[in-house]
Amino acid sequence: MREPTTVFFSQEIVMRIRSKNFMPARSSPGSTSTALAVPPLAAVKSKRRGPSTPRLRLGTWNARTLWKQENYELTLRELTRNNIAICGIAESRWTGSGHFKASSGQLIVFAGGQKHENGVAFILSKTASQSILGYNPINDRIISLRMCGKPFHLTIIQVYAPTTSHDDVELEYFYTCLENTIKMAHSQDIVIVMGDFNAKVGDEKISSCMGSFGLGERNERGEHLLSFCEANNLTIMNTWFKNHPRRLYTWTSPGQNGQRNQIDYILVKKRFRSSLEKCKTLPGADNGSDHNLLLGIFRPKLKRLQKNEVCNRLHADLLSSDTQKLNYSSISEELFESIRRQQDVSTLSSNNLWELIKNTIGEAAGKSVGTKTFKKPKRPWISEKL
Repeated sequence: MREPTTVFFSQEIVMRIRSKNFMPARSSPGSTSTALAVPPLAAVKSKRRGPSTPRLRLGTWNARTLWKQENYELTLRELTRNNIAICGIAESRWTGSGHFKASSGQLIVFAGGQKHENGVAFILSKTASQSILGYNPINDRIISLRMCGKPFHLTIIQVYAPTTSHDDVELEYFYTCLENTIKMAHSQDIVIVMGDFNAKVGDEKISSCMGSFGLGERNERGEHLLSFCEANNLTIMNTWFKNHPRRLYTWTSPGQNGQRNQIDYILVKKRFRSSLEKCKTLPGADNGSDHNLLLGIFRPKLKRLQKNEVCNRLHADLLSSDTQKLNYSSISEELFESIRRQQDVSTLSSNNLWELIKNTIGEAAGKSVGTKTFKKPKRPWISEKL
């Protein structure tokens, strides 16, 4: 068996270590330095971090189309794999508006036009769908969603802005509708606007609405977006986080060059800018689109809605009057008499006979005194007995 190793230090180092409550070992004979025994690993206290607090993983993605079944299934699979709670979709290309539940349990709300063009949608995980307060399909380019959150509710707006092939009139109409949608949000809500804006804000910081970590050069649509952010007190969160260039670009232009651009953004009210911990793209997510999934990790949590149970009870207090008693007796006699004429009760089993009598009495009481509806009160988590 090997003997424990002894490490020798100078007198000055030993005095410093003694102040840290380490016990020195004996010196070897004839040595002028003091020996210090190395403490076992078990004696060193390690500071372990507790479990990390779950964050809200929010995303936006231009899927190019969800009308095709293969793109639809790939998108749902990639969102599940990347653990995205709420994802806004641009260019869903579905017609009409509404909501439905996928076979995987995800809830999908969408807004579209009369043709398989444009279209926006939200895809919510099974857990996130339990916190939805409502949604509002504005048009085929804008849809809003309100979620029950903690400490504040969230109003999330998914957009798909007109491309450069559309004229400025349509662009102005889009931003007007978007501004009206933001104004409709509750004043205390965390307002998040995200989607494909088809604009380049660049990497040069010229406004407090953006950071210094953009990508590329600003174009005319980018200046329009910055003006809109300044007017509505929004900030572009993509540009506030220093990431590798492959985590910044959201769209690869077609062609041999394949220029990488940043045209998808997540905008947040300046008041809640600190609620976003991270913002980056996930190039590994693939659904056949030339856009990358843009991820934002938020501090606020979703809160599950508490649904009160609705109960119906008889107005039993009305039976105290003689008139109601006579009315109940006459109705019950008529019901029992009709039952005797319709079937032979002697052939029924005891359980079936009891069910028949119970239902008849309840029906007679409901017809004579009626019922009242009320919400079932919540049980306190601590009773008065405790």
